[in-house]
Amino acid sequence: MKNLKSKIENLSLMVEQILSSAFNFFMVVIISKTQPGHVSDYGLVLSFSLVILGYLRNSVITPYILSGSGGFKVIIFSLISSCKQLYFLITVLFCFAYCFYSEVEFEFVSVFIFFCLLEILKTFHIVSYKSSVFLMLVAPIYIFSAIYAWYFGYAQAFLLSGIFLIIVAGIYSITDSSTLKSIDVTSSRNSFVLSSAFSIYTHGPLWFLYLFRPEFAGLYVQVRSFFQPVHVFSRAADLIEKRNAVVAGADLFGRVRSLIKTYFVFGSAVLAILTWAAAYLFPMLYGVDITSELSFALIVFSLISLCIMISKPIETVYFKLGAVNKMSVNRLISTALFITLIVSFGTYEFLGFTQFITVLLISFISWLFMLSTSYFGLRRLSV
Repeated sequence: MKNLKSKIENLSLMVEQILSSAFNFFMVVIISKTQPGHVSDYGLVLSFSLVILGYLRNSVITPYILSGSGGFKVIIFSLISSCKQLYFLITVLFCFAYCFYSEVEFEFVSVFIFFCLLEILKTFHIVSYKSSVFLMLVAPIYIFSAIYAWYFGYAQAFLLSGIFLIIVAGIYSITDSSTLKSIDVTSSRNSFVLSSAFSIYTHGPLWFLYLFRPEFAGLYVQVRSFFQPVHVFSRAADLIEKRNAVVAGADLFGRVRSLIKTYFVFGSAVLAILTWAAAYLFPMLYGVDITSELSFALIVFSLISLCIMISKPIETVYFKLGAVNKMSVNRLISTALFITLIVSFGTYEFLGFTQFITVLLISFISWLFMLSTSYFGLRRLSV
């Protein structure tokens, strides 16, 4: 019976990730058709929302999942404590200042509120083994938000849905009768280093293009959105793995190697299919014709997506071993590599579309370097 419940929960989590991925994918399609001039704006505010969420994941959410604590007040009070830290305030101030300069501050606030509350509620339900409840909660929200965005704009849709999620979170807080337990959160400095370094070589290409080659920024958002399906498995498997890591055995490195092989085989197959299908789907979905240059860009981004998948189980073990400092160093070095390469090779505007491909290649090289150093560093820790 317990095994059946676990399978149902894992299935619910996977279905929710599919819906989440479909929602994010179709939101870009909707904006491309109804507000084509705002695709890059949406990509920008979404990326900054993910930057802040990355900080919160590293500082509170991942430790909360690995602790196995199911109280809703635990995650709320831990998040409040983390949000008071100087590094968090610096992160928020930078993101808001950039959005204010770009005149998309309202969109940023709306998108951030929605995804932040969504992440908090999802995490609580995962730890409490109530993913099926969360699925029933968010499915109508995704549908409502997509329909509302089509007729009235994505910012208004996210704001209304975000307000509803705030009400739900408030009800959960009031009705939570569990005994308050503290969890060992990641230090503010490490959380800042992990999230900022990760964000620079993950979201850095979009920020760079938005500032220097805005004509390519919207295309980057569309390419990234197109590969959403492969991240369904990645994100769901990562959440399940982090929850299972609570009771995982001693051979953590062996577990990582096995997961990497699985992710590589599955991810490669899905990415190959998506890249092939782009020739037919891109014109239909985004109104963009596939050229040989864009096809090469899609191949490069598929490799980046594969790196993102493989990085997740490695990250889990670093958290499990309490070696976050070592992971921070690897990410800082990768960030320095990305910045060096982007300054050296990415700023030549005369390259035209080749500049878009160059930025993607630099991102891929940074990801590959980070993966290599993290993997071999983990092997040394596990000896």
